[in-house]
Amino acid sequence: MKTLRLYDGYQNTSPHLRDEVKKLQNLLGLSEDGLFGPNTEKAVIAFQKQNKLETDGIVGPRTWAKLLGEVPLKKGNFPTTYGEGNQRLLKQLKAVQENYLPFVEEAAKRAGVPPSVICGIGSRESEWGLSTALDKRGPGGKGDHGHGRGLMQIDDRYHAFARTGKWDNAEANILYAAKVLISSRAYIAKRYTLDDKTLLRATLAAYNCGPGNVAKALAKGRDIDFYTTGRDYGANVLDRAGWFQTKGID
Repeated sequence: MKTLRLYDGYQNTSPHLRDEVKKLQNLLGLSEDGLFGPNTEKAVIAFQKQNKLETDGIVGPRTWAKLLGEVPLKKGNFPTTYGEGNQRLLKQLKAVQENYLPFVEEAAKRAGVPPSVICGIGSRESEWGLSTALDKRGPGGKGDHGHGRGLMQIDDRYHAFARTGKWDNAEANILYAAKVLISSRAYIAKRYTLDDKTLLRATLAAYNCGPGNVAKALAKGRDIDFYTTGRDYGANVLDRAGWFQTKGID
């Protein structure tokens, strides 16, 4: 979501933001004219005050997250067991830096996670298009018996995007992964009160096995990764994320 402020949506300032302003006004229970005027600012400040946010009248990531019922995840340092000179990860790092980094950063921004986490997912899922388990290398590769699509291995059995969308486009695939993270996090956060670190790992586990299975694991007192592939998905993604952090992607 775009950061919004007073006079966004007006013809002489930013008319291209009117749809965003209308969504904001809808969430605040206001008339939807697409113009961020004084009344909208007043409603934003009241909402921020009620939710113990900075009362600046600016609708940034934290205010949007609260409006949408989401819990933004904080950055953190992730320990890694991978060696500094791991050749497979070094090749993946090169692929990311040369071809996908802007998309990784945008996906991270949208999902409210560090870019290293997006790198960790892509590494686990497809080795950033370099895995021999894919039917072909690159953004158009399929895995998991043809059900996993693209760099982030979006499953065509559960996501229409993987059947009808531009799943073989690197940018579209990576940004769709951010949507999966956002919806998974919201599902879990509404049902369980977890600290940031646990919520992040639960969100990652849900990316692999679905939020319902993560909720089931939590309800049964099992490890968050119990229903994930290898029963280590969330932990392993964070392990990989830690390696990418050591290379400056944090």
